[in-house]
Amino acid sequence: MPFKMTEEFASAMVTVIPIIMLVAAVEFNSFHRTLEDAHNEVLHSMSEKIQAAREGREVPAGRHRTRRTYWTVWAWLALWASHTGAEVQLIRWLAGDARQPDPLTAQVVANIAILGFAAILLVPLIQQVLDTRSRRLRFEAMVMELESLRSRSGTR
Repeated sequence: MPFKMTEEFASAMVTVIPIIMLVAAVEFNSFHRTLEDAHNEVLHSMSEKIQAAREGREVPAGRHRTRRTYWTVWAWLALWASHTGAEVQLIRWLAGDARQPDPLTAQVVANIAILGFAAILLVPLIQQVLDTRSRRLRFEAMVMELESLRSRSGTR
């Protein structure tokens, strides 16, 4: 599909891109709260492991979601950076005298906006799916541990 920068397209995108950025900021704020909760959970878990080790008890192994957390932070930063760059390009094009049909800028801006829409729709959904899976796995591990403790103590 051939792209062409027009005043109508530039004017529309110069309005749409900040909306994408605003929604992304709201989503990132929600993610940040989740990140703080996860951080507190890790600290609590580590405190329990240290206490168990001090008392000579078995220290349970555990995985934390740091890799996914860092990926998500970088994804949001990339979204903001790319959208900021697109917004600057649009403002410069609109403010310029030449206003050439610049197909490359039009294509880049369109692709960035599409990626932004996809990100604000899909990243929170993916986060929810992964968080739900993580909670389910932790619950199942706790049930197994409880059953193991009950079988050792002979209670039901």
